[in-house]
Amino acid sequence: PKPIGVGARVGAVDEFKKLISTKIPSYGFRPINEDQMSRLREGMSRHRPLDEIVGEILSAKPSPLGKLRGPGIAQGPIIHSNFHGYISSKQKELDSKLKRNLDKLLFREGIGGMHY
Repeated sequence: PKPIGVGARVGAVDEFKKLISTKIPSYGFRPINEDQMSRLREGMSRHRPLDEIVGEILSAKPSPLGKLRGPGIAQGPIIHSNFHGYISSKQKELDSKLKRNLDKLLFREGIGGMHY
């Protein structure tokens, strides 16, 4: 199967930081069960907040890839950002162009690219 990368907005940075336990590393592989996959798909397709399901997935301890079973796997590191905007409209245009080209490249290489 070809992996699909998904980025999702889960709220303000302070809210997101509450989802990530400082006792569990942000890197590694975590299982995503069928119910969680369904809730993620539904939430993304309806543009609903994903805070609850993301928090549930991130609360699982990372496991070796060989021990994970199920329809999905979340791979860290989990990144959050407090981005406040672009310096200029040219920077925004460049960022948009770079993102589109990266998406095309990843999709062409079979890595996929699905961002919300």
